[in-house]
Amino acid sequence: MDMRNGKEEFKSGFITEDTKITCRSRSARIIWLVQISSEMWDYASPYEDGEGAEGTPSGEAGCEIYFDKFVSFVLK
Repeated sequence: MDMRNGKEEFKSGFITEDTKITCRSRSARIIWLVQISSEMWDYASPYEDGEGAEGTPSGEAGCEIYFDKFVSFVLK
């Protein structure tokens, strides 16, 4: 078992009311399986969300592929 504060590792320490104890398995993983259809390569309407594509103001032309929208959602 390791004692850490951020990325620093310690050999000893004090446990107080503010101490947060977290137990994590080093083998724990999250795996996302995403089925990609042919529609994922289509362009989304730039006006769907009331905003243009990323970085463009509302009302300006700019499309984004649905796959790119998914990736940006996952990385948020």
